[in-house]
Amino acid sequence: HVPIDAPLHLVLDEGYSIIRFAGREYLATTRATQGYQGYMGPGWYGHVMIPVQHAFNKDASEMLRGVDAEVLASVMRSPSLFGETLRNIPAQAEGIQADLNRSVWNGNVRQGNSRQAMNPTFFKILLWEISNTGAKTKDVFERSIANLHETVVSAILQDSRLMASLAIDIMDRNLYERANDCRWWALTSAFREKLARAELDDTDRQELAGILDYINGLYTVYSNLILFDLQGRVVAVSRPGEAEAGATVAEEWVRRVLAQDDSQGYAVSSYAATPLYGQRHTYIYGAAVRNPEDSAVVGGVGIVFDSAPQFTAMLQDALPRDEKGEAVAGSFALFVDRQRQIIACSGEQFAPGEKLKLEEGALTNIMALTAGVSWSGVTRHGNSYYALGARMSKGYREYKGAEDAYRNDVLALVFLPLCEVVAKPQTITVPRLVVHSDRNHDTATVEIATFHIGETWLGLRADQVAEAVDPVGITNVPGAGNYFGGYVMYKGRPIPVYDVAELANARTTLDISQRQVIVLRKGENAHFGILADGLGEIPEVAHERLQALPAMLAGGNVLGESIVTPSDTDKEHL
Repeated sequence: HVPIDAPLHLVLDEGYSIIRFAGREYLATTRATQGYQGYMGPGWYGHVMIPVQHAFNKDASEMLRGVDAEVLASVMRSPSLFGETLRNIPAQAEGIQADLNRSVWNGNVRQGNSRQAMNPTFFKILLWEISNTGAKTKDVFERSIANLHETVVSAILQDSRLMASLAIDIMDRNLYERANDCRWWALTSAFREKLARAELDDTDRQELAGILDYINGLYTVYSNLILFDLQGRVVAVSRPGEAEAGATVAEEWVRRVLAQDDSQGYAVSSYAATPLYGQRHTYIYGAAVRNPEDSAVVGGVGIVFDSAPQFTAMLQDALPRDEKGEAVAGSFALFVDRQRQIIACSGEQFAPGEKLKLEEGALTNIMALTAGVSWSGVTRHGNSYYALGARMSKGYREYKGAEDAYRNDVLALVFLPLCEVVAKPQTITVPRLVVHSDRNHDTATVEIATFHIGETWLGLRADQVAEAVDPVGITNVPGAGNYFGGYVMYKGRPIPVYDVAELANARTTLDISQRQVIVLRKGENAHFGILADGLGEIPEVAHERLQALPAMLAGGNVLGESIVTPSDTDKEHL
């Protein structure tokens, strides 16, 4: 697609751009190097082009299939990921739909109370079709916003997975060099010749220490280089202090170094605290030194990897960056082994040698990964949710390859902050009320204006209802009791509003500001209101379907006068 020497349009000053190349449109971006430990490279750029017609083929929801629905909902409500304007759209759509439903409900009430209505059935159908259209529009908004949320969260999960892959690739590439270094330096002629001697004098030891010091000065990724004999006694070191000539290195990796069959072999210590690294955790790579005459093993060289700054630099290099080039606040990365032991952390969240503690689901997924396989998901750490990306190491070239005897599975984990963990808001799912209308039956009917409080559906005779209004400006009266909601202005007069939730044995989770006031006629010019959570349909019900409630119930204190028995059609939906 892109021939060598083809000129490309670089996109350096913006996040991305649509460019044309060879007659095709691409989504493109270009990045300069950030450098690695001060090395800025030859000045090349990374340039990525994705054909526009393929850029959005992947279903964003695929990345979210393993994420708990409640956790995902919590993340999508987060102000840290989505701006207030975007988060308010569903709430605004809900408010608009509530206003529309109330208008339709009021319209139906007025049609039922009007003796001059020419065709009340037609008007009611028209009103409910308007309401249904509004509900469909609201649903389109909600699904569009949800899809946008899914795309954003999916992109963050994909980023975490890619960054984990980058981190482990840097580690494998770096440690590949360590495996090469110990074998290369084991071939040093001075090491081979002097260790083959029966005895070494102080001049020999000083010469060997000088060579080690020279090498260590060029290779600053090591804290120390150690030369030892067949008994594991230290012959010379590059940095005296943590190891001294004459001391014995009594660590198990020394035995494996001295047992290597040929010059291609090497051994690596387990990741553990060692006196050779100030009782800190590290890897030590070693190779056998051989007699120049017969290739018999005469000793070994051990190179102590300076793991603390080196692993931290690798992990920090894989973290996401903001527009200033700084690591995104709250993000961190880890290297972890199969035993869940922390090898390194980019920050101070974990210390080397600690056991990784995570939610069981995430822990199971990442520990099941095989070489070169990645995973991403959402997990909780502390009081926050994170996008977690994981990748299992697969080695580099022959290092940890099929022919390599060395095996050490290491996971790179990248945590990108999503939001704080907040208590899930209580929500009540109200099942739809199914009441068949008897409008077309040759029988006397009554219109029932239905509404619900919590999950409980109630009804009022429509001719007793004036209308439903917002509880705007409702004034509470201290000490008035649980059943009194306050006063609200209606047609220029204050009317009392009652909260009958407790009387109806209904549980509401809504504030008064989120509820509706159903205004009822008490007389010619007298009104009062009751609080409702939501409004339903206004069916016509045959009189014979109304069954009076006995007054003896609840000691005569009965909220309702009768119940509506289900019709045969209703029973089919129950």
